[in-house]
Parts: sequence; structure tokens; C-alpha cells
Amino acid sequence: MATRVLLAMESPLLRELLFDLLKSEPDIEVVGEATDPVDLLLAIEETGADVVVHTFTDLQQPPGVCSHLFAEYPELVVIGISPDADAACSCRQTVSIRPLANVGLQDVLNEIRSVSVPA
Repeated sequence: MATRVLLAMESPLLRELLFDLLKSEPDIEVVGEATDPVDLLLAIEETGADVVVHTFTDLQQPPGVCSHLFAEYPELVVIGISPDADAACSCRQTVSIRPLANVGLQDVLNEIRSVSVPA
């Protein structure tokens, strides 16, 4: 079963670029896009996403919507990418924010793939 990814970046260009890169990965399925926190909360419920890729303006402090997401979906992984895409981090409810070593497609793919998806 493919890991379901929801794209929630503010930048339409960044969302489109990431969508185009992820769609060729056989073990990853982009299940939707969200442009604001309300859309994000609704889209998680509708899509059953395992991973959300979101814009974080401050990589040390996730946006408030993350606390709502983790309260409702404790197994969810949120990957935060800075608005200029030069830094990224991974957030899980049970672990504090962890910066990704490099901000490259392979690092984001590895983090997405680290999510355990039941077969």
C-alpha cells in the first residue's frame, strides 16, 4: 500500500513542483492539496493521509494547526518546508521537531517512506 501524502504548502509553485516529483514514485500517492488550515483539517479527514507536507515559517516551532492534527491523528507525520525551500524538518506527535540533514528531494522521500503503512 502506498504512503498517502497531502500537500499543504502556501506556494502554488512549490505544491506543483513537489506534486510533479512525487507522482512518479510508485510507493507514494499524493491524495490531495490544501491551501489553508481549514482546508487542511478537512482534507486529512477526507483523504486519510499518512503524511502532510506543509510550509513552516519557523522550523523551530510548528504552526498551530499541527497541534490540532496530532490530537486527531496521532500517527500522522508532518514534514515542514521553509517558504524558500532551503530548510526542512519532520514532526511527529511522539517526537520533537527533527531537522532534516539536507533539503533535497531524496531526504523528503526518505522521510515520507519512514511512515509505516499497513498492507
